[in-house]
Amino acid sequence: MTTSLDALLQMLPLSICVALTGLLTPIALSFILTPAFGFPLIHSFAAGAALSSTSLGTILTVLQPRVIGFDIRQSKLGVVLLSAAVMDDVVAFIFSKILSVIGSGSTGGNELGVGIGRTIGVTVGLAVVAIPICRWVLKPLYKRLMARRAKWEGKAWGGQGLILMIMAVLFIGMIAAAGYGGTSPLYGVYLAGLITSYLSREKKDLPTINSTPESNESGEDVAHASQSNSTVAMNPIPTPPNKPSEVEIDHEEPTFLATFETYLYPTMTFLLLPLFFGSIGYSIPFVALWTGETIWKGIVYAILMILAKAVCGLWLLIWPGHGKAKGWRAALFLGLAMVARGEIGLL
Repeated sequence: MTTSLDALLQMLPLSICVALTGLLTPIALSFILTPAFGFPLIHSFAAGAALSSTSLGTILTVLQPRVIGFDIRQSKLGVVLLSAAVMDDVVAFIFSKILSVIGSGSTGGNELGVGIGRTIGVTVGLAVVAIPICRWVLKPLYKRLMARRAKWEGKAWGGQGLILMIMAVLFIGMIAAAGYGGTSPLYGVYLAGLITSYLSREKKDLPTINSTPESNESGEDVAHASQSNSTVAMNPIPTPPNKPSEVEIDHEEPTFLATFETYLYPTMTFLLLPLFFGSIGYSIPFVALWTGETIWKGIVYAILMILAKAVCGLWLLIWPGHGKAKGWRAALFLGLAMVARGEIGLL
């Protein structure tokens, strides 16, 4: 909901490169397990595919203004990080489809092709269908609703209650479409967030990645964020004069972001997240894994997989406009943020 669609489109090439690196490097390095540990090739691929996913929950926690002191979600670095994590999650979901077909004992090319094709088709199709619907249907309806705000805001069912109901219908619809269609439900959540962001904000012109050579494109503000909350890493998304900032919540007008922060965020933080991680902890066979050989192999593999994701940050050093002396701060931030894995859900 905090992602600027304009910034997402502008940074899409860099996001794709980061996402592909985060996907392919863990799989490639996992094949070291075959000669080193004597594992079958299919096991190496399965481990690498599981570890190619990036934890969206952890990424969103990292991007919270409460965590780092400023809203990095409104910077190009934050947009690249979040969009790359979503791409990794969707492709990892496709990998899980492949492994489920192979694991079931069915290696028929037809069944495998149908499963992969369906997932890719639904993933692309949802985005393609959502664009015209948002622009020519939802956006005019939302503007008309806001223009008549005086008629419904004071009602018992109006105000943030109405906005919450619209959000619920939109998010549940996108989750259902993604899940039943055959792609990752988290992809549906991300699309729903982009839709709400597009509906409640006006289009803003963003600088190109190398439009201002003298500007701080290297992301050095990441290192100094704790000292100054007025700076944003790697080209903050500018706010036009005489208009409120995108990161500010207008409490006088019910908005999607204000409604989420008021009603849903506390429940998610203090109830849903503990239940999620608790359920994961119960499902891990801890005692069976507690052997000397498993521990040292796990440590070696963990170090290898940390490096496999951390190399994603190198793109900020070689991408045009970011190869500066102090660009390593943004590169290190991006690489370490991508290390967080969502493989537990896949397993």
